[in-house]
Amino acid sequence: MKSGSKQNPSTASSTIADNRSRFSLSVPQMLALMGPAFVAGAWRFGPGALTSAVQAGSQYGYVLLWVILVSAVLMFVFNDMAVRLGLATNESVVVGSRMIN
Repeated sequence: MKSGSKQNPSTASSTIADNRSRFSLSVPQMLALMGPAFVAGAWRFGPGALTSAVQAGSQYGYVLLWVILVSAVLMFVFNDMAVRLGLATNESVVVGSRMIN
């Protein structure tokens, strides 16, 4: 396409529709993709953390809600760094921490 030329609006809308249909998933497909994430999240959270969270919630109510938000951000950052370390060095976080010493 030459610079300065305009695209036909009907062509632009059909391109957008093509992209949407190419990447749209049905609900069962979406659930199948999210299944491993739920398993990994449950493994990461664990029964001990659930017990502690229920006990803290019953004692302090919503006062400690900020802790959940901060810990979620920190968990995201840690997981992102772990993935980057694994992609860059093809090693786990444990092996990466041993390389520091």
